[in-house]
Amino acid sequence: GSKKRTGRSLESLFMDNFDGRAAKHVLLELAQQGIVRVERGLCGMKKFPTIDRTPEAELKASLREVLLDDVEPDSFMMCLIALLEHTDANLFSSRLTKPHFEPADYANAKPVLQ
Repeated sequence: GSKKRTGRSLESLFMDNFDGRAAKHVLLELAQQGIVRVERGLCGMKKFPTIDRTPEAELKASLREVLLDDVEPDSFMMCLIALLEHTDANLFSSRLTKPHFEPADYANAKPVLQ
């Protein structure tokens, strides 16, 4: 099915939840890797539109395999799942995880996240 977008940019998510310098570092690194590009918006503000969705798609597929298909996670995926679970729990919502799943799939994935 069609995935619903939250309407929030990657940059705004980082800026709302992390130190602005960390966000800048991560976004510039993603630009160097060719995943996003740096654009100048109004008043010189930078925007970071995605140009290569392949890494995101691969990461989502791996996450779904671990959370829904009982695939054994590697150490990277274990760390990512721990970060997602902790971040979602501390944001009092599932802002980082839930938008990437259909409702029924999320209901099955949530217990694995906890």
